[in-house]
Amino acid sequence: MPRTVDVDARRDRLVAAVCEVAVRDGLDAVTARSVAAAAGLSLGAVTRTFASQEQLHAAAMRAVAERVAARSAAVPRIGDPVRCALALLDQVMPFAEETRAEAQVYYAYVARARAVPALAAIADEVDAALLASCAEVVALVAPGARPAAVVELHALTEGIAFGLVTWPHRRDAAEQRQVLADWLVRACG
Repeated sequence: MPRTVDVDARRDRLVAAVCEVAVRDGLDAVTARSVAAAAGLSLGAVTRTFASQEQLHAAAMRAVAERVAARSAAVPRIGDPVRCALALLDQVMPFAEETRAEAQVYYAYVARARAVPALAAIADEVDAALLASCAEVVALVAPGARPAAVVELHALTEGIAFGLVTWPHRRDAAEQRQVLADWLVRACG
């Protein structure tokens, strides 16, 4: 009797393995063989699921973006505006282990996106989503704020995130989160 394979589950497992290898060893270490080993699957399982390395990388980049979007969508938009805004930002900022790993993978893919059109398209979508999230945060804390406030928050979040991912030994996540909280409080006033 033929074995039934849950293709979606296998795909999710492989994408998780891509992220694991990328965080542990860097994006250049992500190969079909290393992903298969990390997922505990055969090399054939990888090549049957993804026709190319580009597809494998695009699936991983998109999965990171979808996880962040799902967490953000689950944040209640009620109560104190600053707390709500911080709760939203906590979903996208690399303040915790999980979000730091996601950001590490994301920024590695953004760097690679200059040479890979499929990744560039995803990076553009993610950047637009982050800008929309910043607009939502500004609308929560300062309805009617000047449009430049959204651009300021976007630049601030990108700078903080990049610093936390690039120099984790020189940046304190709690201090960086407080910088965002202070900006939100000032935006309210």
